[in-house]
Amino acid sequence: ITLPTSAIWGVVGSARFGSTNVTVVLSNTGGYFTTNGSTWTACTGLAPVNYLYTARSSTHLLAISNNAISGTTTGSTWTGLTTPGGYGTFTSIACEQDVFIITTNNGFVLRSVDNGSSWTAASLVPYDGSTPALTHSAGGSGLFIVCDDMGQTYESSNLGVNWNPGPDIGSTGINVQDLVYGNNRFVAACNDNPNDSSTLSNRFYYTLANQATVASSAITVWQPSELPPESDQYVISYSHGCFVAITELGDLAESIDGKHWKVLGTQLGAGGPGSWVTIAGGSVNGPCFIPLTDASTNQIRVIRYGARALGRARINGGRLSLVELIEPGSGYSSTPSMTIVDNSCLLYTSDA
Repeated sequence: ITLPTSAIWGVVGSARFGSTNVTVVLSNTGGYFTTNGSTWTACTGLAPVNYLYTARSSTHLLAISNNAISGTTTGSTWTGLTTPGGYGTFTSIACEQDVFIITTNNGFVLRSVDNGSSWTAASLVPYDGSTPALTHSAGGSGLFIVCDDMGQTYESSNLGVNWNPGPDIGSTGINVQDLVYGNNRFVAACNDNPNDSSTLSNRFYYTLANQATVASSAITVWQPSELPPESDQYVISYSHGCFVAITELGDLAESIDGKHWKVLGTQLGAGGPGSWVTIAGGSVNGPCFIPLTDASTNQIRVIRYGARALGRARINGGRLSLVELIEPGSGYSSTPSMTIVDNSCLLYTSDA
């Protein structure tokens, strides 16, 4: 897709406002939004800052830079929001049940229940003056999880009011590259920590922790995934029923559950220009994922992909007795059909 101007596009955001799906791309020189994928219109009201992360509630989409917050309810018109001072550099943003949180490098979590109009702060971890104390966040299943680059987590089962230390993701030899929530689980993209003596394979870690388990003082367990297709570092996104991850060189992988990963179609390769640095789900003339590079360009790539359909067959007395469609899949460009064949005999065919 060709945008009207070139820029280093820092982040993609998507939201559904009423019955309209909106996707935005933002930079320090402005941004564009689309509702159909073919017409991209300039956003208004954006501050000239490097936007890095977005999160959405049921009515608002917020974007943050290192030290500024902007919000929109349409995708087109943006408003600068109250920016709390004295808490350090912003490092991530997440939303769960219309509660926003922002992590900072000084070890604070900022919390807003009014879509960014006002914020309260909680200090989670001391700041040593150089190493960012908190860097990643995600929310889902009534639970917020935040962590530092080393994987030390903190959890809140009451939407950011109170926080408690959680377990380390992986081990002390693992660094966290990215953290997302989807399909009733949290998934972290991890890589080997270059500052210790161990040599561990880059992989993903996932947990099924939720509000109820954490509130009951159950210990959150992070499980390692199978080895992904590539050994390089991934960043990750969840949308439309599946996880999609990309390396700096453009290698793509997909997963439904965060544990089993496979190569996703045609790989993008390094042809950015630049390296691929982030990926996000959106809706550009249909469900899609949009990766961005760290170089100035007026071209963005759109990956059209949704969850795979999953079915289960039951056998009784050597015969096929029942077929269940467990996951219908998502992101179809046209209405799919399903055909059931038993011993080469056609039993059923229909639009899904």
